[in-house]
Amino acid sequence: MDTATTTVGLSGHKSIPLYGSAEAFRFSYDVVYTNVMSAGAYRGYGATQGIFALESAVNELAQTLHMDPTVLRAKNMVREGQMMPAYYGETTRSCALDRCLERAKEMIGWDEKYPCYDCGNGKVRGVGVAMAMQGSGISGVDTGAVEIKVNDDGFYSLMIGATDMGTGCDTILTQMAAECLECEMEDIVVHGADTDNSPYDCGSYASSTTYVTGMAVVKTCETLRKKICERGAEYLGCSPDDVEFDGEKVVNLKTKEEITRKEIGNKVMCSSNAPLSATEAFSSPVSPPPFMVGIAEVEIDKETGVVEPIDYAAVVDCGTVVNPNLARVQTEGESPRESEWRFMRISFTAKKERTTVIPLCSIKYRAVLMSERSVWNSRAVMNRQDLSAQKSIERLLSILRLLQFQMQFKMQSE
Repeated sequence: MDTATTTVGLSGHKSIPLYGSAEAFRFSYDVVYTNVMSAGAYRGYGATQGIFALESAVNELAQTLHMDPTVLRAKNMVREGQMMPAYYGETTRSCALDRCLERAKEMIGWDEKYPCYDCGNGKVRGVGVAMAMQGSGISGVDTGAVEIKVNDDGFYSLMIGATDMGTGCDTILTQMAAECLECEMEDIVVHGADTDNSPYDCGSYASSTTYVTGMAVVKTCETLRKKICERGAEYLGCSPDDVEFDGEKVVNLKTKEEITRKEIGNKVMCSSNAPLSATEAFSSPVSPPPFMVGIAEVEIDKETGVVEPIDYAAVVDCGTVVNPNLARVQTEGESPRESEWRFMRISFTAKKERTTVIPLCSIKYRAVLMSERSVWNSRAVMNRQDLSAQKSIERLLSILRLLQFQMQFKMQSE
């Protein structure tokens, strides 16, 4: 039960703020304890379920109003500069959700496909839309600390407490340090999480590492640059106010004398001076939210109720992208997985209720600014062509299973 409040709290905290013009809102929940195996966090647990519920309700509302669901969202979505009461009263200082929606519609061809169209052979295709949001760490709670040291020959050691779980945070934090210290990434050696030696870090979760630990890197680099100038001025025999560090050397602005970073590193080691290092921590009072719009196209067999995903477009406003390639592959890797997980629930509902038209819902946020459709979309199209014969057999088996189920149900009823 230790995560119950967090889980259900995220259901409202990461969904209701998507709509900034709502005059009133209410979020309530019940937590039920069960004696089954405990579960752990997975992709914003709680937030995804809340978004599914809210976005499904918005789609149903659009249907009731006979309104395009993208138009309804455009009229009510949160905009830059608006305060979000359901998001601890934070103000959206950066928000491109409206542009995400327009780009996603363009990518999927919304205007040509909405709401649905008949493909013949008893099949119909339709499109559905949903929005999502996330946070950048837990405001006032998450803390990241970093230590950077100048070694002999002038290379740096970057010690972090955040664990790289495949998100590439070691690379991203190195990039940030290299930019702040005006050096090459090859000049920095990263030492990953080691609880005996690493500075404190809450952990690599809640989309916090780049924002929280990254800001700790920036602060540490600023402190270290100041210390390098002070040590360089000491070796040059002048005041720290008279020198400047350009990333490679400390220069006396009056006499033009200089000492390189490599020479400073060697002097520190050989002269038994105090280590040239800096440590800083960062914790943010706010959690700037990134936003996403996802649009899916599905095909439904009206005879059997079989639902098949055809295409998916995702556009994310994730602020400043430090490493575009890493950000992109995160979205391209996670979008299919989240879509499949979400689609299993939609498909089951369609088969059980024998529905032919269903309101599609969301996939949770992944940090990337998509400029084109993901590779998964192209692969899905190719699979449909290459496996057409196999899918015909699968559909036939589905029909046979459905008939068998109907016969069993009829026998039980009798």
